[in-house]
Amino acid sequence: MKVWRVEHSTANGWCAPLGPYRTSYSALPIKDREILHGMGRSHADGTHRAPGLDPDIRYIDADEVCGLDSREALDTWFQGWHTELERTGFMVSVYEVPTKSVRCGSNGQVVFKAHAAVRVGAEFWEVVQ
Repeated sequence: MKVWRVEHSTANGWCAPLGPYRTSYSALPIKDREILHGMGRSHADGTHRAPGLDPDIRYIDADEVCGLDSREALDTWFQGWHTELERTGFMVSVYEVPTKSVRCGSNGQVVFKAHAAVRVGAEFWEVVQ
């Protein structure tokens, strides 16, 4: 299964490149963390559920990371934040992940085992109106 993931181009998290909601890590400059905190606050709604609040996902293991099941779902999820994400060093990576290593939730959100994923590409940000 292909999975699209927003991740930092240089900063690494626990088991994969840093995702945009892990803004407490000191790997990012404070000004970038403040921008990402703003995105996180704006995403505190029913369409941007944390994995633990998604009834189909319910939790995220330490070796799992978040992604989305299509580029369209990624663009919708991060609509209005593409410029800020690109400016703060985040990119769109595409992974091939065995279906057994992926759990699907609502609005295209997935969690997947980072160690089972193979990065097969990167895509440019597109501004969605």
